[in-house]
Amino acid sequence: MDIDSQLMQQLQLVFKVELEEHLQVMSDGLLALEQGLEADAQQILMEEVFRAAHSLKGAARSVSQPEIAEITHCLESIFSLLKKEQLVYSTELFNALLQALDNIKLLSQNQKSLTATQLKALLETLRVFLRPATTVTNKQATKKKSVSPAIVTEKKEPAIVAIAETIVATLEKDIVEEPLIKATSAEDATSDKNYTVLAQDVTQLSLISEELQISKLQLKQHTSDFHNLCLNLDRLMGNLNESFFQHLDTRQREKINVISSEINHEINQSFSSFHNVRQLNSHFQLLAQDLEYNVNKMRLVPFSVLLAPLQRIVRDLSQQQDKQINFTITGSDIKIDRHLYKTLHNPLLHLINNAIDHGIESKTARVNKGKNPQAQLSLVISKTGYNINILLSDDGKGINLNKVKQKIVKQKMLSVDDVELLSEEQILDFLFKQGFSLSEIITDISGRGVGLDIVKTNLLSIKGDISVKTKLDKGTEFLLNLPALLTSESGVLISLNQQKFTLQGHSIERVENIHSDKLVFLNNQLLLPATDLNANPISFYYLAELLQISEHDIDYHDLYNCIFISDGQKTIALIVDEIIGELELIIKPFSYPLVHVPFAVGMTTLGSGELVPVLNANELINSAFNTSYNLKPQPKTNDSLKQNILVVDDSNTSRTLEKNILEQHGYQVTALINGQLAWEELQHNNAYDLIITDVEMPLMNGFELVEKIKNQPSTEAIPTIIVSSLNSEQDKRRGIQVGADAYITKDLFDSDKLLTIINQLL
Repeated sequence: MDIDSQLMQQLQLVFKVELEEHLQVMSDGLLALEQGLEADAQQILMEEVFRAAHSLKGAARSVSQPEIAEITHCLESIFSLLKKEQLVYSTELFNALLQALDNIKLLSQNQKSLTATQLKALLETLRVFLRPATTVTNKQATKKKSVSPAIVTEKKEPAIVAIAETIVATLEKDIVEEPLIKATSAEDATSDKNYTVLAQDVTQLSLISEELQISKLQLKQHTSDFHNLCLNLDRLMGNLNESFFQHLDTRQREKINVISSEINHEINQSFSSFHNVRQLNSHFQLLAQDLEYNVNKMRLVPFSVLLAPLQRIVRDLSQQQDKQINFTITGSDIKIDRHLYKTLHNPLLHLINNAIDHGIESKTARVNKGKNPQAQLSLVISKTGYNINILLSDDGKGINLNKVKQKIVKQKMLSVDDVELLSEEQILDFLFKQGFSLSEIITDISGRGVGLDIVKTNLLSIKGDISVKTKLDKGTEFLLNLPALLTSESGVLISLNQQKFTLQGHSIERVENIHSDKLVFLNNQLLLPATDLNANPISFYYLAELLQISEHDIDYHDLYNCIFISDGQKTIALIVDEIIGELELIIKPFSYPLVHVPFAVGMTTLGSGELVPVLNANELINSAFNTSYNLKPQPKTNDSLKQNILVVDDSNTSRTLEKNILEQHGYQVTALINGQLAWEELQHNNAYDLIITDVEMPLMNGFELVEKIKNQPSTEAIPTIIVSSLNSEQDKRRGIQVGADAYITKDLFDSDKLLTIINQLL
């Protein structure tokens, strides 16, 4: 969810004030350190300078200032080494640090004050001091005014999420810039057989082709209208000859015959013109179809181009977790629509993260089980007809079905008795449910209950699907099925409250008129009992209620116009006013400012030129199952019924950001600046529904605060979320140890993610 412009302006003002404070602390501290201090005083001052850099980095990331965040990240790393006495103070070092502070000041005033080349040079200057070199003692440093920086080497791998996001960013850049068709040799490059076509040019050509498809539909409609007009004129002329001529005398008939002959001639000419237009229309339809096919072919790229970054991701993630993994890809020469892969990439990344994070054991654990310490992770791509199958499999520990059943019961999705009746396939389907997770703690990489849900949702958006098979201690397989090309599709046009809507054909199971006698009313829900067509009862909903069209009058009939829609797991029936018929859809997605329109994926143009919304079947189904609908006005929310959240963060920018987001969504928020104040607050007021805390704060840090909360009976049940710039696996494990319920890193902070986790915990 994007932060609205007014709130962002407020945050930018708060950030500028905080930035000035942190820059002053760092500047004063560095100048004092350069003059030389006693060891104890030096350590205390260095701690203050380090904390200022750390806080500024988190604040910069919160308000989307990546350049400032990147510079302060380098500063923080240098200050950390100075604190640990692993880097020697030198004139060159102080010059570089102070220059960096000057550039941060410039960037805060104007983001374009540094060119990309200048920023790169600045970062390179700072990173010189982070490179391993011969260690120089402090005594040696004092003998020379200028000493080369020295670091005591300490291997530290970047966090999983940071690695993945960096590689994904690189991939997305490549997707735009990579030529779609390459000449394979110098000779080919000068021939007429091969051209280099940029992705952006093909995208533009695709947009033109889509517009042409819309014109094709409109021309088809106008041709049909022209034919109907000719038929009606001929019919009217025939009726006129039969009824009018018998009342006329001979002279009048002769005059009318002349006029009638001329009219018939024009009608014949109209039919002749119609036949010509029909031939032209047929030719145009074929040309448009041929153009669409060839443009789609130009969008095809081999998987090998798109999957290459995954090798790096697997390598770095496995090293980060000290796991040995042999990652193989088969079928990488198969081609896929570039636009499809951009939607497919995140699901694949989620599945690979899950395989490494949850599925594959450590080397020690594998040896203890008698397995090869090197795990196998394979991606097999195959093509059947117009569909692509992607099989991702590992030979890890598999999914413990008993643990899944326990989670189902714990999250109150089913009772103990009901869960025992489920088949293995039904149990595994819960992995794709919104909010379901097997992780001990919610983090940026796992446990948020949105990973596999996103996989399912993204695949459905491109008319794909996913299934899973697993065997304990043998491994897990995920099978993805999707089309090779994104083309136009069929849909159903419906009418509701004198408005037209469409539904995509791939989400429709069937269209049927249902007699009211077949339905039952149970627990305030209209149901169709199980039949040969549906193994389970199906819930019926008035589409007007789901779309919250409050002025719509619900008419109760003996016969209902129904459309059965499915998301691959759940099926519901929508009751509409009229089912007009089937049509071809060319869907145009929404653009800014309509980034997201509830219950709609875009608009389509009818042959008449009328714009009609295309409904989002998945959103309708989720809304039907998660909301009770009532056309009566809802009472206003009483402030006393609002849920109370305590926010603890020493960064004014982060506090303001989190407080505004939460208050905009109806929460009552108390914000405090450190863990000590928060703990004192909880001693006389523990009526908080949830606590959000930073880690690095003065007086009492976030880990200490959470540990105290979880060890006190009066507060142990309050859910706690850690939101911190610390993103190492060690920090996240510390979060688990002290009892935190969720851990979010500020560099990946997203308000939607935060709100999803809060809803999950509350």
